[in-house]
Amino acid sequence: MGLDDLADRTRPILRGWIEYYGRFTRSALVQVLRWVDMALMRWAQRKYKSLSRRPARAWAWLSGVKCRQPGLFAHWRLEAALGR
Repeated sequence: MGLDDLADRTRPILRGWIEYYGRFTRSALVQVLRWVDMALMRWAQRKYKSLSRRPARAWAWLSGVKCRQPGLFAHWRLEAALGR
C-alpha cells in the first residue's frame, strides 16, 4: 500500500473529524491532526528502510511530501488554506 492508497482510505474519515471537531472543539482537532501526522511518520519509518530509526529524517520527508502535495490528505489541505 502506497501513500496515495493510504490517503484515499483515510480522506473520508479525516473530513468527518475535521467537520465535527472543527465545529465544536478546535483544540481537540489540532491534537488529533498532530496524531495523524505522527502516525504517517511512523508508517514511513516502517515502509522505508532509510527512515527507520531516524525520526528527524522521517519528519523532514513527511514535510517535503506535505509541501509537494498539500491536497493529498484532508488535513493538509486545511493547513495549506490556513497558511500553516
